Amino acid sequence: MNALASKYYPRETPSGAWLARVVEAVDDRALAHGIIVHGSWARGDNDAASDIDLLVVLRSGPTVEQVRSILDTQVEIYKGTLANLRERLQQDQPLNNNFILNALHEGLIFVDRDGVIGPLMKEADTRWAKGPFPMTAAETDATRRALYRMLGSAKRLSERSSGSNENAFIAETRSHQVVIQSFYLYHRVRRKWTTSFPLMLSRLKAESSALYDLWSEYIKAASPQQRIHLAELFVESVYE
Repeated sequence: MNALASKYYPRETPSGAWLARVVEAVDDRALAHGIIVHGSWARGDNDAASDIDLLVVLRSGPTVEQVRSILDTQVEIYKGTLANLRERLQQDQPLNNNFILNALHEGLIFVDRDGVIGPLMKEADTRWAKGPFPMTAAETDATRRALYRMLGSAKRLSERSSGSNENAFIAETRSHQVVIQSFYLYHRVRRKWTTSFPLMLSRLKAESSALYDLWSEYIKAASPQQRIHLAELFVESVYE
């Protein structure tokens, strides 16, 4: 099997036959070069709760993002021309989360009428292999300071939370934001592309047991104060 053949979704499977019905409801032969399946259905880790992610490569027309219910399943659809997708996959994003690049890199071809989707996905694989641009020293310093400001705010609100559910809620929310942002920064600092939070969590578990253990402590923390302290350790660990 050549590399391009492995990029096609296996239609002969039961899931492939069912997915063909969903794609048929989205497809337009006159307007579309073809359609790519990405997300959990392309990775093979979909379950009964999974939505279906489709990338429609148009011959012409405006960029469209929509969510539809097809066969009682939520289907998220992105439609863009070949030129639009080529431009988007080359762009650097603030948190290294390039949605189009991710979709083209991990996706599987379901329809390719004109033979243009395979080369487009090859371009995405080349861009993926190069990795994101490194953070500048100024960016690194600015992001660190922003996280510590959020932590400082969380601490002050937590100290004022006695009798105030609102302050307690905001303090905890900011603590969560710091940790989630730290996940993205872990990847940015190391020049890695980011994706959905669950996938980044799996990568962290495989790459950094110490940081993953810190995450486990964080979600089990018994008090907001302990959670804020662990969030601070998280920020410090990201830049190590």
